[in-house]
Amino acid sequence: MLADGGFREESCSTAAALVRHLKDEWTPPSSVKSEKILDAEVLSEVRRWISGRIPEISGPEVKRWVAGHEEEKSEKKWWTQSKQHQVVCLWGAGKTSDLFIYHPEGSFGLPRRGISLEIKYVSLNEKTGKAASYAGAIATTAGQLLAYSIRHEWTIGFVWIDGPQRQSAQGSEAHVERSEELVKCLPPNATLIIRFRG
Repeated sequence: MLADGGFREESCSTAAALVRHLKDEWTPPSSVKSEKILDAEVLSEVRRWISGRIPEISGPEVKRWVAGHEEEKSEKKWWTQSKQHQVVCLWGAGKTSDLFIYHPEGSFGLPRRGISLEIKYVSLNEKTGKAASYAGAIATTAGQLLAYSIRHEWTIGFVWIDGPQRQSAQGSEAHVERSEELVKCLPPNATLIIRFRG
C-alpha cells in the first residue's frame, strides 16, 4: 500500500525515486525480527541505493549525508551533525526521524531541507501466527509524518508488518473508509508505505 498526497512538480526527484524503490523493488530480509534490525537494514539499503544513484557520494562519504540514529558509536558524529537540519520542535521538545537524507547546500540532488524516514516494525504474534495490532503503528507513523512535513522537503513512513494483512470482517466497510481518510489527511510532501510479509 502506498499513500501520499501526490508528488508536487517541485518535489524532490530523489524522494520520489526512493519511495518507488522502497515500495516496489526492495523487501527487508527474513532475518528482520525487530525495529532495531529493520532500522539498520533500511539505513544500509538507502545508503547503497543513494551511492548507486549519486556516485559522487559513494563509499564512506554517503554516511555523511544519509544519517541514521542506530549508527555505530564511531559514526555518531554524522547523526549529531544532521540534527541541526532535521529537528522539529514541538511544545519545547525536539523530534528527529529514524533516518535523514540531506545536503546543507542542496548539492548532488539532495534537498537542503532533507528527506526524513520514519521506520516502524510490527512483529508476528507467535500464538496466532498473525501480525500484532498494526493500526496503532500506522497511525503513529502518520502523525510523525505530519510533524516532519513542517520542516522537511519530503518525509516517508515505512511500516513493515511481519505477517499477512488481516481481512476485514463481513460488512466492515468503515474500516476501509477510515484507512482512506487517514491517507487523505497526509500533507502533499508525505508518503506512507505500508508493507506486509506474506
